[in-house]
Amino acid sequence: MVDYFSEFDSKDFEEMLLQLLTTCFKSREDLISSTKEIYLEQGYAISIKCSRKEKYVVLGCDRGGCYRNKLNISVEDRKGKSGSRLINCPFQLRGKKQLDGSWKLNLSEDFSRNSYINNEERLGFFDI
Repeated sequence: MVDYFSEFDSKDFEEMLLQLLTTCFKSREDLISSTKEIYLEQGYAISIKCSRKEKYVVLGCDRGGCYRNKLNISVEDRKGKSGSRLINCPFQLRGKKQLDGSWKLNLSEDFSRNSYINNEERLGFFDI
């Protein structure tokens, strides 16, 4: 893996995100691993939401989505509380293969700036 961001260790997250969005990656794997690495350092887990290997990849927060009540049981009739780690996080990054074979990353249009700042969406990291 090519280390695209070794010089950005001391910069803040917004600058790293901007750098991530302006970088042309050599391969799909470089795009995914670099994105996961940067977001993991900030306390977020990124997973592949959907993908076509030679065309695009959609990366999103692993807490994206919401609980699906498959049995259509009301909250009052349910014997126990349903537990879900999903909090409907709207965060998505879309990687697309360019004509020259490189990969570019774009931020999803429906993602607001405040979504990635919310501490509830972070992994269970603790300050000791």
